[in-house]
Amino acid sequence: MSERLGEEKLDKLSGLFIGTIHAYCFQFLQRFVPDYESYDVLDDNKHAAFLSREAYHIGLQNLGGQTAFEPIPTFLKSVDVFENELLGPESMPEPSC
Repeated sequence: MSERLGEEKLDKLSGLFIGTIHAYCFQFLQRFVPDYESYDVLDDNKHAAFLSREAYHIGLQNLGGQTAFEPIPTFLKSVDVFENELLGPESMPEPSC
């Protein structure tokens, strides 16, 4: 590639970032803000693990199901609806315990 572009061009390309604005900002925070060094993005598996670990504290058992894991997909779908419709927490119904 250096034969085609030349060494001086390759040196200028090495500082470029290729990715989404979200990835760039996340990398920027991790690099320059010490509080964000240990943060990680939640993928679907990490998200489900987090919810199963915190299920009792957020009341997922009130959604029904025979095991603690059954309500997680229903909860995630509900959260997606609220997020996609840009609904705030104030529009959520009060839990009926």
